[in-house]
Amino acid sequence: MQSGHHENIDKWRRMKAIETTYIKRPELLEKVELTDEELKFIKELKDRKWWKSHPLLKEGGKKMDILKSIEHEQLKNKIPELRIGNTVRVHVRIKEGNKERIQVFEGIIIKKQGGGVNATFTVRRISYGVGVEKTFLVHSPMIEKVELVRVGKARRAKLYYLRDRVGKAAKTKEKIGARIENREIIIKEEVVPGESIAEETVTEEAVAEAVEAAKVEAAETVAKEATTNAEENKE
Repeated sequence: MQSGHHENIDKWRRMKAIETTYIKRPELLEKVELTDEELKFIKELKDRKWWKSHPLLKEGGKKMDILKSIEHEQLKNKIPELRIGNTVRVHVRIKEGNKERIQVFEGIIIKKQGGGVNATFTVRRISYGVGVEKTFLVHSPMIEKVELVRVGKARRAKLYYLRDRVGKAAKTKEKIGARIENREIIIKEEVVPGESIAEETVTEEAVAEAVEAAKVEAAETVAKEATTNAEENKE
């Protein structure tokens, strides 16, 4: 890296990127055109002795599957539709000893970050002339609900410029005529236990009926064969 040879540096970075992709998402390498040298490098990676003991590839990637399943369980079934520039009212549960109350924080969404369980959104408001920002986890069980108060215009993904504004300029312009609706995004469908039990009973009944029908057909075929054999013997 300190040699200053940019061609070698780019080559080293390319090889490191291929190595990381091979560890985490090997299926992506099939969609990319690779040179003979890069294919040879991938073959060398496969032949390495220490490769089988890599924590991400151990036991066929079962550890990663376990982590994904655990993260999937922590996700909420539905999350509110959050857009940059909108003014929202966040209802947060706060525990004080044995008591629990709901605190409301109202402000403008200035940014969204992360994905999955780690997805967050930051809300900013002016309190007694001082800017206050709070970052909330989208899938946190401590968030009761998020209400949409005002639809604002925003052409950026991060509204950091509001930190330098004062007064009315510290707010986004309102979209006139926009509907204020608390929309939700479905992450995973809810499974009702009663429905699953009903489906299981239906499938069991269908299987039993199919078995009985097969038995009846088999008995009929055996009877027909017996009658034909008897007629042939008489002749």
